[in-house]
Amino acid sequence: DVEWNTVGISSNPCSLIYPGRAPFDQPCTAMVKTYLEAHKDLIDLYLSYHSYSQYFLTPVGYKKEPLDDPTHTKRHQEVGDEVVKALKKRFGTEYVRKQGALMYIYSGRVGTGATRSWYR
Repeated sequence: DVEWNTVGISSNPCSLIYPGRAPFDQPCTAMVKTYLEAHKDLIDLYLSYHSYSQYFLTPVGYKKEPLDDPTHTKRHQEVGDEVVKALKKRFGTEYVRKQGALMYIYSGRVGTGATRSWYR
């Protein structure tokens, strides 16, 4: 629930950018959260990508400024670059690594992009 319901959202429940009534209020988002928290010591990498525009979006999505700890930003960029290379090598698909907020600022539920900010 990092910066949940703050930017890039709609209060209209019929909107594609409606964040829900509360963080993780939907069964599918609650399940992802519960699973990731239960296995956090076993997870080295969690990926969430935007296949529609061929972008591999890296954290964070709720602000354009770098994270307070620049080593996190640098690491996200390095991992993103490696993922883009691996996708190209394996599938021939050309993705571009981009910080999520540089495409569009968002906050909201897991599944709409918020996992990149919540599970960093």
